[in-house]
Amino acid sequence: MLICRETQHFPDSPNHSQFPGTVLHPGNTFLSSTMLIF
Repeated sequence: MLICRETQHFPDSPNHSQFPGTVLHPGNTFLSSTMLIF
């Protein structure tokens, strides 16, 4: 079995103002974690 989870950001987020932004400006930090439990 192969599982591919791509959890970078909300799909289509540039077109939905209620979604978090996807632009990382200079000086800002991006932190993300994904936990898969089977």
